[in-house]
Amino acid sequence: MFFFAVVIIMLSAMSISAIAVSCPKGYSRCSHSASQTKTVFGQSYTYDSFIEPVSSGICSYGGSVSSTEEMLEGYVGVKTRLYSSSGSLVVSSDWLFLPTDWAANYNCHFGSQTTGQSGTHYSKSQVQLYNGDGYTTYTCNATPNIQVTRSAPYISTNQKGETFGSELFLDEFGITPDLIAAIGQDGIEGYVKATDLNVSAVSSLTESITYNASLTPERTIPLYAADGETVLGSFTVQNNIAFS
Repeated sequence: MFFFAVVIIMLSAMSISAIAVSCPKGYSRCSHSASQTKTVFGQSYTYDSFIEPVSSGICSYGGSVSSTEEMLEGYVGVKTRLYSSSGSLVVSSDWLFLPTDWAANYNCHFGSQTTGQSGTHYSKSQVQLYNGDGYTTYTCNATPNIQVTRSAPYISTNQKGETFGSELFLDEFGITPDLIAAIGQDGIEGYVKATDLNVSAVSSLTESITYNASLTPERTIPLYAADGETVLGSFTVQNNIAFS
């Protein structure tokens, strides 16, 4: 994750009571929350949250602040926050204040990008505005929810037509590889066969009791190269799980 700030300079002073905040340049699918306007220390500010799906598995989010007057160094602070649709905090920044290089402007965006966050998310940032004797904190409205998805990956196949790769990543797309990427004994990286790993257990309550009684603390299966034939080592399936 990395932080960025974009400042858009208004080339001429505007006499309207508030300037509508806009998305950073190049952000064509950006969604804003409903904006709010506050007058603090004699200056009017309009602020909101924004969010955008940038590309596969990546979304941009943050807070925007604009004013009818030049915003001076340190007068504006933003804390960017990204939430899941269930309301859980996914990412948060610390307070980021308007630095010297970006001061004397009318429209500023404080934002961040996060990767690998599939699912539905929204942004709801906070702002701090200098009040002459400290800062007043305001919470921005929440943006609309957006869906962030990862595009289906390229599926690797060996000469035998067996698929191989990360079961964790491919499972997001409903794919179980024939050869599952694994780290075996002695730290050797390779693949285990799904048929070796996913042994059919039971089909009835009676069988489950018998099955549990027959389990050994661990069993070992081969660790293969991507060709599904060359044995590189072994992988241990551990069954010494404690129940409490």
